Amino acid sequence: MLTVVLVILLATILTIAFFVSKFAHPIKTVLVNPSLVSSSSPVPTPKQYQFDVSTDLKQELESINPQVLDSDFE
Repeated sequence: MLTVVLVILLATILTIAFFVSKFAHPIKTVLVNPSLVSSSSPVPTPKQYQFDVSTDLKQELESINPQVLDSDFE
């Protein structure tokens, strides 16, 4: 009786392994295929400011909109 159960269990495991190996690979190939993946738009980079020695930093600071600065921390 135990031998019959083990043979059925082994046959079931082998059948499942066969079907997984037979049918799982084409699905993975389709999902991973880069030609099917739509390209996303580039992520916008934050605006960078560069100043040199001749830049009037107080004037630059006054020209910045305070609402923009507040929104950065919300």
